[in-house]
This record gives sequence, structure tokens and C-alpha cells, in this order.
Amino acid sequence: MAPKFLPQTLISVDFAANNLTKIYDLTFGQKPNLRSVYLHNNKLDDVGLPENMFNGSDNVEILIMSSNFLKYVPKNLPQALYKLHLKNNKLEKIPVGAFNELSDLRELYLQNNKLNNEGMDNETFWKLSSLEYLDLSSNNLSQIPPGLPRNIVLLHLEKNAIRSIGNDVLTQIKHLEYLLLHNNKLKAREIHPLAFHGLKKLHTVHLYNNLLEKIPSGLPRRVKTLMILYNQISEIGREDFATTYFMEELNLSYNKITSSQIHRESFRKLKLLKSLDFSGNKLRIMPYG
Repeated sequence: MAPKFLPQTLISVDFAANNLTKIYDLTFGQKPNLRSVYLHNNKLDDVGLPENMFNGSDNVEILIMSSNFLKYVPKNLPQALYKLHLKNNKLEKIPVGAFNELSDLRELYLQNNKLNNEGMDNETFWKLSSLEYLDLSSNNLSQIPPGLPRNIVLLHLEKNAIRSIGNDVLTQIKHLEYLLLHNNKLKAREIHPLAFHGLKKLHTVHLYNNLLEKIPSGLPRRVKTLMILYNQISEIGREDFATTYFMEELNLSYNKITSSQIHRESFRKLKLLKSLDFSGNKLRIMPYG
């Protein structure tokens, strides 16, 4: 167990890598100078956390609770948080309004949990207006959560069971630069042609190790790096890369592409391309162009 009382003068507390199972109200409460709390690699579960764990400690900016046994996002998190680590827990549900007061949060780590789409609602992340980094990888998502905030720069969604991308689930994330969707169950026909519309800052897309049978239509116009290896792609059409003028790196390795199924003008618009990987395919002759 954690101590029941700690000095009010504390600025940082590190209890990582212990065997803590219980936190008391005043372990971290009533400490106005407290800025960072490290509780990762313990044995904390939902029962062991008081409802007002940070009552009177309104200036906590960093909270690390990774690698515990939490099933729910803790209640009444400090409003000053800008970094929250909850990875490697047992999270199944994000309670309604759990993040509503965290307008300063910039980094949110939720990877390696048991989250599915039923465990969150359409507004779970919507009020995180400062959020720039969101990691939801290695969960049980079948869809991209709706209502993601517009300021996200890096979005981790790899290692889920995502099967489709609708026309409006990403388009509001105007500052998105990195989109990682590898190791999912995406098929090209389940990616809406307007899924990436208006994402003018999106330059890196990882779609490898999915179920893509062809190049998805409507690729981001400013994409520079497209990783689409380890899929089921068998052909490349004339217009597949017609609007991706800024492409610098294209990895198509370990697909099922044959020489006869590559249109001779497929790469005509890729004037800036620096790296092209076709290894592990079924080519007999070099592609034209």
C-alpha cells in the first residue's frame, strides 16, 4: 500500500515498480505544488483508487499509471494534465466524460489494453482540444473512434481489428501528419474515397499487413511516405498514384503484383520519388516509367 499521508510540499512522486495495490485520499491529495506522479509497474486496480485521488492537487501535469490492472479510466483526473500514460492495463471502458475537463492534455497513451468501440462513445475524445498524440494501438477496435479532436498530429491505430474507414471519421483532424493503421483488417473497398479528404498535412501513412487487394482510392494528396507492404495487392492501375505528387517513399513489397498488372503509366506523376520497394512480389520484368 502507498503511504496514507505525504508532505504537502511535494513536487514529484515516484512509486514505480513496486507492489502497490491501494492509494489513499491524502496520498496524493491536498498537494498544490505536485506536478508529476509515477505509478507504473504496480498492482493497482480500480478498487484500490479513491474517487478523489487528486483532490486539492490541481497542478499535476504528468501522470504515469501504465502496467497496472485498471479496467476503467480513473475518475476526476487533474485538469492540468498534459501527459497521461495508461498503457498496458486491462482497460475495457472509458466512462462518459472521463476526459471532458482535460483541455490541456497533449499526450494520451492507451495502447495494449482491451478497449473496443462499445467501451467509448462519440464524444470520448472530442473535448481534448490540445491533444497532439493519441495511441490506441494493440486494442480491440473494429472501427476508428468517432469524434477525434482536430489537433492530433500523430495517431496510432495499429494492431487492432479495424475493417473500414468512413468518409468523415478522419477528415476533421486537420493537423494530422502521421497515421499508423498497420496490422488491421482493412480492405480497399472498405476505405471510402473521401476518407482522407482535406488532410493537407498528412504525409506519413502506414497500411502494411492488412487485407488490401488493390491501392485504395483517394490517397492523401500530400503523402510522402506510404507503407503498403504485406497486403494482397495484385495490380497497380494508371490512376492509383495520379494525385500523390509529393510521394518520396513507396513500399509495395510482399504483395502479389505481377509485371503484366502494372500499368506502364502508373508512376508517371511521382516526380519526387526517392525510394521504391517491390521486393517479394511476382515480377518478371522491370516496370515501365
